[in-house]
Amino acid sequence: MGHGSPARPTWTAILGGIGTGAYIVATIGIQPYQWNVVTYVATLQTGVPRRALTISFAVLLAITPVLCALAGSKRCWGRIVFADAIARLWPLMLSLPLAVAAWAQQGPIFPLSLLHLVGAGWAMERSFRGIVQQRSEAVTELPRQSAETRLLSRPGQHGAVASLAFLVVVLTVIHTLIQINFFEHFLLGHADMGHFAEELKNAIGGRGLRSDSFPNTRLGWHFTPLMYVLVPGYWLWPSPVFLMVCSALLVHCAAFPVYWLARRLTESTLVGWLFAVAWLLHPSISRLPYSGTYGFQWLYITLPLVIFWIGAGLQSRWRIFFPFLAILLLCRETTAATTLGFGLYLAFARRRWKSGMITAIVSSTYAALCVAWIIPHFAVSGDYERMQMFGSLGSSFTELFASAISQPAEFFGRFVRHESIMFLAVLLVTLALAPIRSWKLSLSALPALLLVLLLDNPQWLSVKFWYQVSVLPVWFVATVAVASPIVDGTPRIPTQTGHGQAAGYALSVLLCCAWGHYLLGFSPISKSYDLYAAESRLQSPDPAFAVVEKWRREIPRSATILATERLAAHFTDYRRIYTGKRPLPADYVMIDVQDRWDGSGLPQRMDHYRTDPTYRVLDTFGSIVLFERLVGMPVPQEE
Repeated sequence: MGHGSPARPTWTAILGGIGTGAYIVATIGIQPYQWNVVTYVATLQTGVPRRALTISFAVLLAITPVLCALAGSKRCWGRIVFADAIARLWPLMLSLPLAVAAWAQQGPIFPLSLLHLVGAGWAMERSFRGIVQQRSEAVTELPRQSAETRLLSRPGQHGAVASLAFLVVVLTVIHTLIQINFFEHFLLGHADMGHFAEELKNAIGGRGLRSDSFPNTRLGWHFTPLMYVLVPGYWLWPSPVFLMVCSALLVHCAAFPVYWLARRLTESTLVGWLFAVAWLLHPSISRLPYSGTYGFQWLYITLPLVIFWIGAGLQSRWRIFFPFLAILLLCRETTAATTLGFGLYLAFARRRWKSGMITAIVSSTYAALCVAWIIPHFAVSGDYERMQMFGSLGSSFTELFASAISQPAEFFGRFVRHESIMFLAVLLVTLALAPIRSWKLSLSALPALLLVLLLDNPQWLSVKFWYQVSVLPVWFVATVAVASPIVDGTPRIPTQTGHGQAAGYALSVLLCCAWGHYLLGFSPISKSYDLYAAESRLQSPDPAFAVVEKWRREIPRSATILATERLAAHFTDYRRIYTGKRPLPADYVMIDVQDRWDGSGLPQRMDHYRTDPTYRVLDTFGSIVLFERLVGMPVPQEE
């Protein structure tokens, strides 16, 4: 608007001014805190140096909504009407409780920081709406269509894909290098990355997907026949580093189906690109390659597959949909919970009765066959042993769901645990609460979500671990679907606003993901990385790693080894590697008495091997002792 007098500040402008101040104060006040994504507590860490990269990212997050508000504000005689700009930022009032608590250094910082994220995303969407209005008033219909045509042009699409490929490669390299550093400092264990490495090694040797730490093969735990696709890669690169690369690559390459789906639903290359970058910045994606210290999980293969599969279903591309349904089910039997939920969504929400019911029936039947017959056939115990993860609720799915009647307090109590509530809150808030707006599609994740929330160990309810993998891609697709003109048969974003409003919504999701990454994620631009960078032990070579490498050069690969948890991860390429979970006789025994991750009791058996006449001490380093079986002693029987 080029004429008129400046408007007087309104109550929304006053609230916007207070909110903007609170937003900036909160951003400054939270700098000494670190966020624990397992206990959901923010603790004061006053001795941790602040890095320039992390501070710069925080500044960028703080000023972005304000700059968008200024860009989208009204004009009076060519000047910005600051009252109008600030009025758009009134949702930042949600930062006020965090600002007070952070500066007072008391109060529930973690949950208040989630309010901070909600306010930032909300203000971002309101601010960008002003930019859209400015453009719609200043540009005629024909130039607007020309801009959209340029946006959908092939050069634009190629540039978007190329930039995403660059980001995926860079992030894969960064997270692989960090994993290697963790590995060389004994911060990645034999469980679970070492188990997977062993299974691929033994598959090459014709022994199936077997880890010698357990009597079961992998198929006796989970039915994962498609895991054999990794065998050729491991044959070419027989190292745990191969799995580190796969781990980082699989979680990040899901950005490509996100981009494809968002571009198809919104007809905007820009919106597709923004959602793909939001995926890359989501805190879960930066945490999953490490999974605490468990490392690689085969389940990560389902992240890009589920997004692409749901996208095919939303677009009624059944020739793609049903083959990918089979692929997903063969990845792991637990994926059936995700496919079952989406099948029911297709049937009841989209009125695709035939396709939806076929999907639901096939998924439930396949899961029942795996649990009742296929997996017990491969398991030594003859049971589906993964039911142990639900603790006292039952040893079968029948008992599990019957416990809602027999143990109602325990059953329903797991849904209202502090960890359960915070887990859901973190996933929803980092997606700008969008799964609520597309609630029908989000409900398709309910079967998988129920199984996650019913897990016995509350620590697994965290963005740090892989159990969220069955829920996150579904909710992210629901987030993307909100930007489509029609979702669940109901208009969400009016088509007359064009791509601008969809871009503003995508930016709000991107900002929430970026804030979540900064507070809850792990990468060089996150707060948690400050702790990693400040740990001097991790920034210099671990002398124990050099000793282990010397032992690897001296001990023949044909030997059998029994080792504590963190040492065992470095010997997965040997003929047999046992851990304390299955302490069979071996040619060499390696014990680190200070391995706090080994709860098998093996570290406490040091004196047993010192007094065992069949072994002698071959070498020692610090808390680590290497024993060698004396020549002529019996060799363990081959399996």
